[in-house]
Amino acid sequence: MSEFIPRTMESKGKSIDEAIFRGLQEMGVSIDEVDIETVQEGSKGLLGLGSKPFIVRLTTKPLDLSAVEEAKPQKKRERRPRSERPRREEPRRPEPEANEGGAQPAAGLEAAEAAPEEGESLEEASRPRERQRSRRKRGRSDRGEPRQERVVPEDDTVYTPYVPGESECEGAEFLAGVLERMGIGCKLGFAETENALKFRIDSDTMGILIGHRGETLDALQYLTGLVVNKRREEYRRVVLDTENYRNKREDTLILLARRLAAQVRATGTPIVLEPMNPYERRVLHAALQNNPYVTTHSEGEDLDRRVVIEPRE
Repeated sequence: MSEFIPRTMESKGKSIDEAIFRGLQEMGVSIDEVDIETVQEGSKGLLGLGSKPFIVRLTTKPLDLSAVEEAKPQKKRERRPRSERPRREEPRRPEPEANEGGAQPAAGLEAAEAAPEEGESLEEASRPRERQRSRRKRGRSDRGEPRQERVVPEDDTVYTPYVPGESECEGAEFLAGVLERMGIGCKLGFAETENALKFRIDSDTMGILIGHRGETLDALQYLTGLVVNKRREEYRRVVLDTENYRNKREDTLILLARRLAAQVRATGTPIVLEPMNPYERRVLHAALQNNPYVTTHSEGEDLDRRVVIEPRE
């Protein structure tokens, strides 16, 4: 038997998740077939200068040889010519007796499934087999059907259209002026809720307005929050949204948290995510707070603060 030689490669990405995904794609393997080691923690740098990518090392695991041996087909017995085989008479099979009402008993595989074992009633024997048949039927009906897309809930907040010179809303005039100087044609709406002062921006230039992973939208939100809270004694939270981006981003973060938690559980190696704002860190912590296998905490300072997912003791 040949000696197992593992395959190893290093993969880069803007995030730890992207680096792992690229490596798996290039090697053509699944995540449970490799061991993952973080080689370099990435960083954004200052204004794009001095940034470093995330680097991970993927190493293939050895095959489970015991499962391979069990899967080997047994050696076929040598067949003698028909003329040399001893003849034997097959006993006659008794005719099946009809049940009450004239129905014939089950035959073949169905009979084997329906027959109870020793000490087992017919009702007890039929239940697990019925479940197995229903699972097989579901598997056949589901095969080939397209996977349903996740439905992200829409923002049900009722917004009031902002009219310059008429609407009274803290921060709305400032936000509208910044968007105008950015050359973004849009409609602005605002809403006062118990938790926050919310703004919705409807525009055809959604990509420019959101920026890379919401950085532009977050910057506008931060500046508007400074204006709103400039003369207030009690802090007022400000939220900017466009095209339901906040709900979509939250859904993406929850999926990312669950996928990385499964990886940490499988490998036993902690994962450090890229720097995130306080809101996104709270989403990750909340998504995994009841996970029995992993725990989370934040480390770093200011803009470099990031979430760490590690195995639970």
